[in-house]
Amino acid sequence: MIKILIRLAVIVLRFINLFFRPVSTKAKVTIISRQADEPTLDIRLLNDCLQRNGIKTAVLTKTLKKTPAGAASYCIQLLRQMYHIASSRVVVIDGYCILVSVLPKKKDQKVIQMWHALGAIKKFGWQNIDNPDGHGKVVSEAMSMHRNYDYVLTPGSVTGKFFAEAFKITEDKLVYCGLPRIDFLKDTSDDAEAVKYRMETEYPDISSKTNVLYVPTFRKNGELGIENLVCGFDFSEFNLIIKKHFLDKGDYSWAEKAGAIVDTDYSSMEWLRVCDKVVTDYSAIAFEAAILDREIYIYEPDSEMYENNVGLNVDMHNEAISDYVCGSEEELFMKLRISYDKNTVTAFRNKYIDIPLDNCTQQLCDFISALLVM
Repeated sequence: MIKILIRLAVIVLRFINLFFRPVSTKAKVTIISRQADEPTLDIRLLNDCLQRNGIKTAVLTKTLKKTPAGAASYCIQLLRQMYHIASSRVVVIDGYCILVSVLPKKKDQKVIQMWHALGAIKKFGWQNIDNPDGHGKVVSEAMSMHRNYDYVLTPGSVTGKFFAEAFKITEDKLVYCGLPRIDFLKDTSDDAEAVKYRMETEYPDISSKTNVLYVPTFRKNGELGIENLVCGFDFSEFNLIIKKHFLDKGDYSWAEKAGAIVDTDYSSMEWLRVCDKVVTDYSAIAFEAAILDREIYIYEPDSEMYENNVGLNVDMHNEAISDYVCGSEEELFMKLRISYDKNTVTAFRNKYIDIPLDNCTQQLCDFISALLVM
């Protein structure tokens, strides 16, 4: 039944799109995202660079709220997307975009998938179809999931193979280019220092203690089970900064009362620039931490369940940083105190990121610019 309903919805979308098809394509770039209601860091940096280079852009960012009002608002957004897609020679997306995949693409258009993560530790897209936490095959096929991509950005050949599987593309569509956020991470300008100063003013302890940034991946089944982690943490020696996933609606005010910093004002990328150690599980932030040569710890007490429900591309037990994989809070607390071999981070980074890390935003902008004149 659901397959029939989806097919009917797709037919309706394609019919409405007929009214936009006559719109001529221009030397314009449309950037679309369902990741947030405001442009993400990557989108902001890319859009600014394109505009500095004299390229016309349209940025459309909106999440789909599962309410009647949210659905109605998103329908209006789809109409806006139809117009801008129809009138753009290049479309850039950072996740699955309904219209890009289900609508026929114009001959002179190119679609770039700028995935919202720098790598793929966990399986996604077509890699984990019919897994408990993955998408169903029937729905995915009816929604033409991840179709119509001309290019997919990847930071390296190993990661590229994961992306090719997840998007069901051939590897010749891979473009070896970093995300704009890499420039942000490596930024040492006065603006970056000003943000760091504001963070230190708001949280004075981050200037006097070792900062441990905890960035877990999103769990569909509810709040993070981090009571033992927080309650056993040594706040006399370390700061614990918790950055929950933006989809996690859990209330962690209790952790703040226990001594942790549960911040919502600054981004994970901003915290990466001031932290000393990074604790994560299956999040791609491990790759961003590696770019900054941070000490990386993998805290995964639920690894067996996660492997069964989601699936993993990267088994940290077999990686260069395997000595810092922790299956319990006690093991993590112990390893946070011992000397860290930074050569393991370098080896981990070089395996998954084998592209130049300078001027990633401009490299991407130049690639897009060339497509506009083809």
